[in-house]
Amino acid sequence: MRFPPRAAALVALAALTTTIAACGSGSGSGSSTGETTKLTVGIVGLTTDAPLYLANQKGWFAEQGLTVDISTGGGAAAIIPSLVNGERQIGTGNLISVLKANTQGLPLQAIAGQNNAASSIDDKAHITSAVIVPADSPIRTEADLKGSTIAVNTLNGLGDLTIKATLERDGIDPSGLKFVEMQFPDMAAAALAGRIDAAWLVEPYMTAGLDAGLRPVLYNFEGPALDFPIGVYFATRQFVSANPETVRKFKTVIDRATEYAKANPDETRAVVASYTKIPPATLQKMALPNYSATLDKDKVALLGQLMVRYGVVEKTPDLDGTMGPVYQQ
Repeated sequence: MRFPPRAAALVALAALTTTIAACGSGSGSGSSTGETTKLTVGIVGLTTDAPLYLANQKGWFAEQGLTVDISTGGGAAAIIPSLVNGERQIGTGNLISVLKANTQGLPLQAIAGQNNAASSIDDKAHITSAVIVPADSPIRTEADLKGSTIAVNTLNGLGDLTIKATLERDGIDPSGLKFVEMQFPDMAAAALAGRIDAAWLVEPYMTAGLDAGLRPVLYNFEGPALDFPIGVYFATRQFVSANPETVRKFKTVIDRATEYAKANPDETRAVVASYTKIPPATLQKMALPNYSATLDKDKVALLGQLMVRYGVVEKTPDLDGTMGPVYQQ
């Protein structure tokens, strides 16, 4: 889930908007209808991507006449431009990044759900994010976070948005928080050394941080709402418009694989081990995402409202235009 600093990336993305009409339909072999059937899917390479690997491994894409190549590398700042220029046809990642890109003139569309926050705060098997502090920290509760310095992987992103929303939900003013940008692998050491007060970590870094002597004080993904929308598969609207049957087939397969991954955690962990470098001991005890093929419309609307409230975007994103294919069940 790592999304690097936006400044330079946004300039590049804005320049690429002019290429959508020419390149947005993608490349690759076509079907009898002229649609693209060879797809390159850009991923970050985290546990959220397991359904994609499962579907390929089981031949489900091939059954639909699709060839899917999986391309790992970079966060949204790398994946989104590669969709616009036709290098990749589909991407995976944080819904906030997709909505933010749309407000900046890059017409992206979600085509399938990937994962939500946990359905219950007690469902530790699917809670994949927490704000954690050293065991001896004076911060004992979320109220003690007031005025703290918290590391997040990207400013004005999923981490600080959900942290602020969770604190406000519980009547705590988040305005005094200071967020600093830091890579996930560096956060636990920085917290233990006292360079930051707390760290926002996601799996597998959350489990690694707990093993290193940190403890959770806030589960922020579940703060705004249970089943809060997190990740999606997305494409340019140009590609979706030019390849409706291909997109329908992709969604059919990935929805099947998403439900399969959730129902078969042992097999899911095994496939995650095939494409990540997560240590086996960590992999076996870490939480898996709450894989979900569907995203709740009201909760997506809440995300849009929070993005405006906390200054991630200036205006509410085009939610129906972005999320339409995911809402259609």
